[in-house]
Amino acid sequence: MKQLGHYLFKYIIHKMINFFYFKELHPLERNIRLMYLYNLFVKMMISLPIEAIFFAQITGNYTQAMSVYAIVYSIGVLTSLPLGVLADKVGRKKVSVLAAGARFSSVVVYAFSDSYGMLLIGSIFAGLYRGVGSGNNAALLYESLDKLNQKEKYHDVMSVMSAFGMFGLGAGSLLCGVFAWFSLQAAMYATIIPMSILLIVSLFLTEPTVNRPPLENPYKHLWSALKYLKREKRLSCFILADSAHFALNESAFSFNGNFYKTIIPEWSLGAFRFVGNMCNGFTNCFSAKVAQKIGLKKTILAGAMTDDIVNILASIFANPISLIFKTAGSGANGIYSPASCVYLQQLVSEKERGTLLSISALVICLFYSIGTMFVGWIADLTNPAIALLSGYSLALVADFLYFWAFRQKPILDVLPQTVVGSEQVSV
Repeated sequence: MKQLGHYLFKYIIHKMINFFYFKELHPLERNIRLMYLYNLFVKMMISLPIEAIFFAQITGNYTQAMSVYAIVYSIGVLTSLPLGVLADKVGRKKVSVLAAGARFSSVVVYAFSDSYGMLLIGSIFAGLYRGVGSGNNAALLYESLDKLNQKEKYHDVMSVMSAFGMFGLGAGSLLCGVFAWFSLQAAMYATIIPMSILLIVSLFLTEPTVNRPPLENPYKHLWSALKYLKREKRLSCFILADSAHFALNESAFSFNGNFYKTIIPEWSLGAFRFVGNMCNGFTNCFSAKVAQKIGLKKTILAGAMTDDIVNILASIFANPISLIFKTAGSGANGIYSPASCVYLQQLVSEKERGTLLSISALVICLFYSIGTMFVGWIADLTNPAIALLSGYSLALVADFLYFWAFRQKPILDVLPQTVVGSEQVSV
């Protein structure tokens, strides 16, 4: 047993050295490794499991606490489109650095907040991050693979990048349990450390040499993207369906901390979130394989609906059994998320990629702003369990919009064949 442990330790160290040894890699291959790290640290929000509780302690009620999240996404609505156009013109790296800076600033302001006004200032920076980072990192990854002639690996690489994000969430949740043992404020302060590393990582990214059109009138560029969106019904309908699911599901998820504290101690919230995030990260790695077997559309439907159903059951039981259902929901979400991102990337045009992804983010932000206020309002009227039940039930209803989206015909008469993983499947 001792020899086995020694072998595993050497194997892990060897793999880590190979992963971080960038010297002989092509700059765009290094980009992919750095994007893994970027996603790891951007998701390592140590404060996340107790954030809603911290906000509620400062504001004094659930509705006002959830309004902070609503403002974050409202700012995202205002900034996502102009910044998406900017990313199409000035490049992805600069926008990624800007997103990291905004994320870092929001965490610092939140950590030192002692009033609702300070939370609002933090939410402005967080909203700027939402607007800046909306689809930009996915586009950067896509263009890097495209220039390496490895575009067919996008789903596999996106799955790994999503898994790194979940591992970051898991590590942050576990650390939250340690710091929250002392105080919620300590967990807020600790979040500054991974965000500092994120900012450093972003500076080492490489801009793919994409032949971008010369800088034109941004309104003309936006109008071109909107015309494409109107013409490609599959894209516009999918954006509505995916935005409705994400907004309602994520609104309820953001409120989870206030629900969990009625079941388990606050300091243990991080440990529980850690299990869910690890489960999500693990299933992320199988998203591409599932899509190869049953197709992207069925993968998206199965993952989204399973996630909502098990969360509804968790809200109904409202006891320690709920924790099991929540973990199962995290696993289902891990299958759904990369598949949804891949399908969206396949539908957008090359010229307006950043702008179209920003339009998608704008719709998500708009829906989410409404969803968070709704969940907080229901919680103030009733209790956290009913608020979550309402949010996840509406998310399940919204999932049926996917059927409507997937029935739309493509621009061409013949449905294109798209490479997922190593096989061709119909989208």
